[in-house]
Amino acid sequence: MVLMSMDLIVGFGDKRKKIIQHGDLMIGVLLPVHEQPSYDDSVKTTKSKCGLIRDQYGIQRVEALLFMLDKINRELNLLPGIKLGIEIRDECWVTSVALEETIDFIKHTIASAKDQEESDENVPVFLDKDQMTEYTFNNTRDKICQKILKDKENENKILAVIGPAGSDLAINVQNLVQLFDIPQVAYSATSTDLSNKKMYKTFLRVVPSDYLQVRAMTDLVVKMNWTYVFAIYTDGSYGQGGMEAFRNRTSYLNICLVMYEKITQYANDDDYENLIKKMNDTESARVIVCFCYGETIRGLLGAINRLGLKGRFIIIGSDGWSDRIDVARGYYEEAIGSLSIKAHSPVVTEFHDYFAHLNPSNNLRNTWFNEYWEYRFNCYIEKESKNIYKTPCKKKN
Repeated sequence: MVLMSMDLIVGFGDKRKKIIQHGDLMIGVLLPVHEQPSYDDSVKTTKSKCGLIRDQYGIQRVEALLFMLDKINRELNLLPGIKLGIEIRDECWVTSVALEETIDFIKHTIASAKDQEESDENVPVFLDKDQMTEYTFNNTRDKICQKILKDKENENKILAVIGPAGSDLAINVQNLVQLFDIPQVAYSATSTDLSNKKMYKTFLRVVPSDYLQVRAMTDLVVKMNWTYVFAIYTDGSYGQGGMEAFRNRTSYLNICLVMYEKITQYANDDDYENLIKKMNDTESARVIVCFCYGETIRGLLGAINRLGLKGRFIIIGSDGWSDRIDVARGYYEEAIGSLSIKAHSPVVTEFHDYFAHLNPSNNLRNTWFNEYWEYRFNCYIEKESKNIYKTPCKKKN
């Protein structure tokens, strides 16, 4: 089933949900609206399966984009005579899903370029009707109709892509979109690898590379006189590149890396517990420097909790943790004393007020909002959610 309005299309059914707000210029967006699937499910992830809904780094980012889109289109002097459009898709922090959605983005671009070449060769010649035979008139009319239909089909041509969130995903997406000269703008992909313009020609970002947070992390370790530290990183470009830079910088600062270990994004509880046990055997070290995604930090905190080692470790986390409230949820005591790096991003009061007034009754354009509301307030709106949540959500006007 597909619900349609003048400006918005929300997809349902077998295909993954998406938000399309039409405009004269279209921008594609890849966001981790949902968490990754579990390890067992990751191999068989399909267009209809991801993890749980994300709050802070999922739904809030979707609404931030829609909020800014409204603001840009209201500003008459910013893009005079042009309406900006957006197409938002969920990459759920899985490379295969991000690539599937990117292919959907660019297929209209490819078709549009091909159609333009054909239309240049077959431009209808407009003659006075008296000069035309009936065949010529009908043939010209058909060509005009076909061109209108093709233009309609290609109205969602994506001119640029924003995202995805992680560096490893961003690299894979960049390898695809640069083949078609489509610009890619990252909002949180910080890997130093992406600074190589020879390899990633159409990649841009609005955040600094990991080089600066590596400096901040090493300066903190030196300032606190932590001379023995554990070095842990999430496997992939982000974690490996960041931790390698950290190791290079600490090599001449009289800092000993007692352990240098990677952990996969799909590590299970046993993997985390074995790692924590291994670190616990080294009594001389307490500080864990973790160049990790938030899920890795949460895995470490969970293992510390289950092993009864509260207060044993201090974690210095990279911006993969940042200010994400979901990372330490339920493990606040284990996280006491730990620190994380976060790029400067002041509170936008105007957006805060906008988001606080959203509810299922007044927010019909966000196809994921009902799911978020159910998760946030532990109640059901959709019939399919009755098996998960027992209490119906209260209606808000």
